[in-house]
Amino acid sequence: MENRRISLTLHRFHDTLVERLTEPLGLVAKGSTWYFVWKNERGLFQVDRVSDVSDADWLGNPVFVSSSLRDSISSLTSAEGASNRQAIR
Repeated sequence: MENRRISLTLHRFHDTLVERLTEPLGLVAKGSTWYFVWKNERGLFQVDRVSDVSDADWLGNPVFVSSSLRDSISSLTSAEGASNRQAIR
């Protein structure tokens, strides 16, 4: 499972940034909002809005990730994510 890890930096309340080591499980859309589903280091499931992801680093060799998925995540976390964060403040 070591090849399936992503280090995430997430926006939390009051512009606080937190770092998490994740095991990605997938992306889920509900309406126009995308969610990142992952397991934490203790094996518990977590869900975060993709717009809350400030930075993501692929750890190891993510051979399971297609380039189109990687591009989708990048585009969702770029300008759109920043505008979504501004809209909910």
